[in-house]
Amino acid sequence: MTARGGRVALVTGGGQGLGRAIALRLARDGARVVIAQRALGPLARTVADIRAAGGEALAVPTDVAAPDQVARLVGAAREAFGPVDILVNNAAFNRRRATFTAIDLASWQEVLATGLTGAFLCAQAVTPDMIARGWGRIVNVGAIQAWLPLPGNAAYAAAKGGVVALTRSLAVDLTRFGIVVNGIAPGPVDPEAEDAPRDGDDWPTLLGRRGLPREVAALAAFLASDDCSFVIGQTIVCDGGRMLSRQPEHD
Repeated sequence: MTARGGRVALVTGGGQGLGRAIALRLARDGARVVIAQRALGPLARTVADIRAAGGEALAVPTDVAAPDQVARLVGAAREAFGPVDILVNNAAFNRRRATFTAIDLASWQEVLATGLTGAFLCAQAVTPDMIARGWGRIVNVGAIQAWLPLPGNAAYAAAKGGVVALTRSLAVDLTRFGIVVNGIAPGPVDPEAEDAPRDGDDWPTLLGRRGLPREVAALAAFLASDDCSFVIGQTIVCDGGRMLSRQPEHD
């Protein structure tokens, strides 16, 4: 059993892409995993895969931007497995527009509500139990667009920039209670790839390809572990060298 054995992990946006890979990895490492996102279908698939491998998992359809649904989610996790030990704030989506001036207010608010406010609400909901036990891990999934935004992506970039700042702020407030908070900023990742890249060598990363979800999940697993004890309040870039490549964005 690993350092995460027996822990209860909550992964938002856990039905597909990065969230699914993180949920599968934490379950493989011995955690009992609760996964949440709006749509039940992808959640059911991930739960089935975890259970087929001998793990324990629960799906709770949730809009993380709604405080009452977040409270219900955390309550369901506690009832099924116990208090949440590990929170992975991964839920997010985008409403990219052609230019900044084409971004409407409703899209701006929707993107920030899920990607930033949702992370705040989930963290606030789980921290009382973590404080009571003197142990917790919070991993916030940002994006390199916090530093390297794409055109017409102001809402998403602002949300991810906010996640970086939220990570630092949570670390300042929560470290003294035994709660370790860090973040991940993935670069381009192929959400459907499994064990091997599906790309050629023309992506604007130093590796020439997009990342695999499991590569990001490996970093999340470390940040969620007992081994992560002296990395505090950091957002670690996991981008295959995208921010160093100086190449134009892929079409």
